[in-house]
Amino acid sequence: MISTINYSSVYNLAVDKIANYYQQQGYQVLKEQAVTLFTLKSQKVFLSAIFTYDLPALIQDANLLKQAGIEIEIGGPAATAMPEYVAEKTGVTPHSGLDERFEHINGEYQMTFTSRGCIRKCPWCTVQKVEPIRVEYDDFPIPRGKNPYLADNCILATSWEHQKLVVEKLKEVRNLDINSGFDCRLFTEEHYQLYSQLHLEAWRLAFDAMEVEKAFERAVKILKNHDIDYRRILVYCLIGFPGTTFEECVYRLEKTRALGCSPYPQKYSPLNTVDARNYIAPGFEKEKLDMLRTYWCNPFVWRTCAWSQFKKQYKPETDTPPMLWGDNGD
Repeated sequence: MISTINYSSVYNLAVDKIANYYQQQGYQVLKEQAVTLFTLKSQKVFLSAIFTYDLPALIQDANLLKQAGIEIEIGGPAATAMPEYVAEKTGVTPHSGLDERFEHINGEYQMTFTSRGCIRKCPWCTVQKVEPIRVEYDDFPIPRGKNPYLADNCILATSWEHQKLVVEKLKEVRNLDINSGFDCRLFTEEHYQLYSQLHLEAWRLAFDAMEVEKAFERAVKILKNHDIDYRRILVYCLIGFPGTTFEECVYRLEKTRALGCSPYPQKYSPLNTVDARNYIAPGFEKEKLDMLRTYWCNPFVWRTCAWSQFKKQYKPETDTPPMLWGDNGD
């Protein structure tokens, strides 16, 4: 028996591909989120984590499995970000980046990649470590399920022929989420005409830094020219990144709302620590970042109450914690 363990709360495509690979080889495969008594009956276990704060749990289980004499492999974006840490704590060198043994395994998946790599080198992103080489796939699987999504890191940086192929193959997919969004520096009217043929859940953009403000405005204008409602223009806004200010973060979120979009603040988490959730960059305060997320993660709040008024009334010990889109929309 082969076991796969996903230590992160979100969908993990890699463990599904590994499971499919071994099922196709005739093995019984157990998919879990932590070691159980059943796992201890496995001849081999694959452990994967997407976020670095999940590594302590992975490491604990890895050592338990080693003590039981079970063969293990460790991988995932978190292990790729902190390979020395994982090796030191487990004595196992993790697999870094993509694993070509499983990259092209056919099957039904919730997520798909039609390309790998990215033309950008954003300092807050791990893509350059996980996917250092840019490549396009013509034989990608069609995402399935209730919330299918395409996870390419920069779909607009692929060739035009590839993008047309992607749209043609995904035309019948309902509620499709192009999760990493469209790079506003590349987005044009031609891209709108192409991707509007899809049944998109929303149009995702990012306004993570002031350097992209003009490009962001231009991309939003294209969407607004086609009467796209604010609910369907979802904008990632990075907050708490070293070298920026709280006031700049507020400005980008306010600007996003003013342009008729739905902002979503993403707190910066460094890629080299298992305590990423608790990291606060110099010049920022935890209470203020929590206040920012409490306000801007709740569409009902930012649609009905001005930021200036909310700040006066905010009580961190009683106010609703941050929520994701869809939990409290208006």
